Amino acid sequence: FVKLPETAEATLRLEFHDISDNDVVQGAAQGLIFQQMSDSDADEVVKFVRQLDASNKVTTILVHCQAGISRSTGTAIAIAHGLNLAVMESSLRDKHPHFNNDVRRRVEAAFERA
Repeated sequence: FVKLPETAEATLRLEFHDISDNDVVQGAAQGLIFQQMSDSDADEVVKFVRQLDASNKVTTILVHCQAGISRSTGTAIAIAHGLNLAVMESSLRDKHPHFNNDVRRRVEAAFERA
């Protein structure tokens, strides 16, 4: 777990495996059960980000996963896209090319639904 700074305005905690849609299918064929990011999880991310954005008090959003590589980057890219932060989105894609694309796709779709 990450210890948040005392100045943290709010937190959102979600739990899901770092897997793709294809991994779920392959795992099920082997009798394995994985919890991937759901549409409901993605909707929660968007709701949380929109609330922070509306407050006009938040200048930084910390997105972190267990390894800090794939799920968090996929989520951060989608948040940047959803908030029309093209330069940040491009920078994240360039610096972290191995992000979880299924997580990114789900969160971007949630922004479109919102």
